[in-house]
Amino acid sequence: MKCIIKSAICSLVAIAFSILSVGRASAVPITLNLDPTLSSVTINALFSGAPTLAQEGVAGTTDLVAGSPSNRTTFQGTITLDVDNLLSPSTLKIVSSAADADLSGNWYAQVRPYQDLNGDGDPGDFGLPPSGDSEVGTNNNFGPAAPADWSIRVFNPAFGVNVAYGGYRGIFYNMDSATEPVIAGQFSSLSEHIEPDGFLDYWVAPGAGGLLGRTEANTGSLYTNTAGVSSYTVVPLGGGGSLVTLTIPVLIDDMGSTLRTTYTGQFVATLVIPEPASLVLLGLAGIGLALARFRNRS
Repeated sequence: MKCIIKSAICSLVAIAFSILSVGRASAVPITLNLDPTLSSVTINALFSGAPTLAQEGVAGTTDLVAGSPSNRTTFQGTITLDVDNLLSPSTLKIVSSAADADLSGNWYAQVRPYQDLNGDGDPGDFGLPPSGDSEVGTNNNFGPAAPADWSIRVFNPAFGVNVAYGGYRGIFYNMDSATEPVIAGQFSSLSEHIEPDGFLDYWVAPGAGGLLGRTEANTGSLYTNTAGVSSYTVVPLGGGGSLVTLTIPVLIDDMGSTLRTTYTGQFVATLVIPEPASLVLLGLAGIGLALARFRNRS
């Protein structure tokens, strides 16, 4: 038992002091928290060549975020990186993210079933069977409004009515990148890939095609971020700690055919690194907890 306890103590000491050397380690994984007040994405689209608009002011809808249009939403979650030096990296790689979109309101179109009506094994194809999995839209089956992350509409000025609605739900982003050099706190965004998840519920008026259904929110498996430069900054805090801030501008064109969408915005994620003394105390606290557990078991 003494050997086991001694081995456990040595392991915990090694872990505690490895935390202290993280600024000099190779390929250090760190996870930063997205700041939802600074992290947002706005969508703008062309539906069969017609520009989309936000849904504010449409009867039956509810805006949950005053001052923010329905085609914009904030994100929260995490971004995980590998850096070669925590406080002054020369290389950086985005390993993954868990960026979850916030609800912006209750919007049209209503929630639809995700169906494979044409039986080709690929549900959610746009268009009526046999080419797609849409149903026939009527003049009154775009509602009721339901919670959604983004929403858009298409307005026909010639008739003075909305001829299409889209509601994006369950939007979730996973991001990764190649290993990029970091120079003066900046690195290229051009190897960043974003894999979105979630659904687009849509309704198209009879006079414009008469379709309704649910499709995946992305038109490809990965989108390439074309915003030029991201940044990784470290600001000293009082007491010896530091604030790490990762800023990733977002500019994506999904190149869709019927619905071509651009995504613009940014992700901002932060992490507070305590002063070294706090890290030592954290490691010692872990050692004490482990010793207490060993004593209780014996």
